[in-house]
Order: sequence, then C-alpha cells, then structure tokens
Amino acid sequence: MRQLIRRHRGLNQLDLIRVLNPVLRGWANYHRHVVAKRTFCWLEIAVQNSLWFWAKRRHPEKPFLWIVSRYWHHLNGKKVFAADTGKRTPDGKIIWLRLVCPSRIPIRRHVKIKADANPFDPAWSRYFADREIIKRFGPRRR
Repeated sequence: MRQLIRRHRGLNQLDLIRVLNPVLRGWANYHRHVVAKRTFCWLEIAVQNSLWFWAKRRHPEKPFLWIVSRYWHHLNGKKVFAADTGKRTPDGKIIWLRLVCPSRIPIRRHVKIKADANPFDPAWSRYFADREIIKRFGPRRR
C-alpha cells in the first residue's frame, strides 16, 4: 500500500481513493476467512500514516489542523479519509467517497464440508441446501 501511495503521489485525493479502494477491499476480502482482525487494524494504521505523509508532502508549509480538516472528515461520527465527489443527493447533501476501512470488513469463517458428503447423492441435498443458505445469509442466530 505504501508503494502504491508513493507511486501515485501526484493524484488528487478523489483519484487516490479510487486507486486504493479496490486494492484494500480485495486484500481484506481475500484474508477475511482467517484470524486477521489484528492485521486489518495494523494495515489501517499503516495506510493512515502513509496518507498523512502523502498529504504533508502536498502541503509542506500548512499546519497540522489545516491538513486534517482538508483530507479527513467527520462522517457518521468517525473521522475518515474522504473526498467530495462533487455530486449531491436530491436533498442537497454531499456525496462522499471514503477510503475503505479494512477493520470494518467482517471476518467470515470457512465451514468445512463433511468428508462423506456427496453433492450428487440425493440423501445429502438438504445438507448442501442448508450450507448454501448459511453461505448467503450467515449462520442462524438463536
């Protein structure tokens, strides 16, 4: 991620977010099946630090608070790296493009298939139908 941010030093904030989001989302979705929450938090901190240096490089003479207020915005009660897309909702609210937060991507465990389960055997059809429901909607909460 650091190399990607360095490689795109000259991009504006909106375009930088458009470059980083697919990479962050793809990496987090790939690794969300293992115990990776601590790694996701570490990645988030590393990306925020790299973005700080990116912003500081763009405005070396500006004070800390000016840089923070320009690039990090309060959205839904949290300060996030986000850019105004220039578009508005019908009621006039700003549409923001925010950086993906890897630590907010839920961890989903992989459930192993029973060793003797056979998808071509009609006796196991209920088992595979239940697996498909769990895969789509998550485990049932009681």
